[in-house]
Amino acid sequence: MWSAIQAEAVPLFRFSQYLESLMLREGTYHNLAALHTVTEGDAEFEAILITTFVNEAPGIVESMESAYNDGDLETTGRQAHSLKPNAQMFGIDSIHEDLLFIEGCGKEDRDDDQLPALIQRVKNVVLQVVKELS
Repeated sequence: MWSAIQAEAVPLFRFSQYLESLMLREGTYHNLAALHTVTEGDAEFEAILITTFVNEAPGIVESMESAYNDGDLETTGRQAHSLKPNAQMFGIDSIHEDLLFIEGCGKEDRDDDQLPALIQRVKNVVLQVVKELS
């Protein structure tokens, strides 16, 4: 799987695109293995967590995007931070590095040319996962 990545450092944006392409080949942007482990297979608890994610994640993404558009990098980073556990729980690996980068920029109050594209990708992937889980 990783053989497609060259030995030299891969820019964050290209690496995220690579992960996204892997998820597309699998036909989904998420993997519920971690969720099953955390819930120990409790279907009712899984349903609650999925419903909560489906209901709350789009708002978090919209808040992150809006904060960035308003120049509020700290809030942008905090919203990325709040999405990280969800991304991990729902196996949304294609945006993990994006969220770390966005969060880091927020902590450092640093704008970066990559942020708009990364935020857009996070938004697209999260909304796709919400669609897949609904």
